[in-house]
Amino acid sequence: MTRYELIKSAESILRICDTAGIVPSEARYLAVYEDWQRLTKEGHKKVWILAYLAQQYNISEATVKRIARKMAKRVKA
Repeated sequence: MTRYELIKSAESILRICDTAGIVPSEARYLAVYEDWQRLTKEGHKKVWILAYLAQQYNISEATVKRIARKMAKRVKA
């Protein structure tokens, strides 16, 4: 498959992502956000979740916070 074929096959979703300001590299943070949701649902305090995920994924607490905020935003299609 060529780059063209891949882009063409996902054209509509890529256009929505572009309009919403979503870059493909954000996909690497899906696991962080899934853990954020799970830990929040379990009732853990946000400060603890930030520290725990920062340590687990070797990223800063500010990055964890930014990921959680970005991933929770509604997208207008």
